[in-house]
Amino acid sequence: MCKAQESISNRMKLLQEAYVCDLPNQINIMECNWEKLVITKNLDKYIADLLRVFHSMAGTASSFGYAKIGEYARKGEHVLKAILNSCRISAEAKYTMQYCITGIKTAFESIKI
Repeated sequence: MCKAQESISNRMKLLQEAYVCDLPNQINIMECNWEKLVITKNLDKYIADLLRVFHSMAGTASSFGYAKIGEYARKGEHVLKAILNSCRISAEAKYTMQYCITGIKTAFESIKI
């Protein structure tokens, strides 16, 4: 491997490590905002932040090789878009979001740091 490739590889590894270190914070934001959304039903206040976190996680997790986290985040993003389009939180949406959040947490816990 040439020095340029090695340098890029090292930078990617540092970015991946920073991403994994920040995942607990992102998961916490996700959980707190979801709980607040369910309790208050205030779509205007919480849905945009939730969509941003889920969308970002869906793309970034997959880029760093965490396919399961990406899959759960993508599914959660789709559910949030459906909630936004229907202006209501169905029982199925609640169940699916909890499934996605739990899946993300479980996938994160399986990462060897």
